[in-house]
Amino acid sequence: MSGTNLDQMLDKSIAAYKVDDMTTASKLLAQVIKQDPNNERAWLWLSGIVTTDARTAFLCKTFTCNKS
Repeated sequence: MSGTNLDQMLDKSIAAYKVDDMTTASKLLAQVIKQDPNNERAWLWLSGIVTTDARTAFLCKTFTCNKS
């Protein structure tokens, strides 16, 4: 999948998040991460959806991605 398509999917996930549709947001974010495991924006937004325990791991992944 091209970067443009991933960006569009990420934008749709953020829009879903903003209207409190966490199911759609998390599914789209998971698809983005599957295609681009180092997408720090996707990890960051996903950290806002998950439980506290998972949030820490996702934020750590965000910082790891940012080192690249």
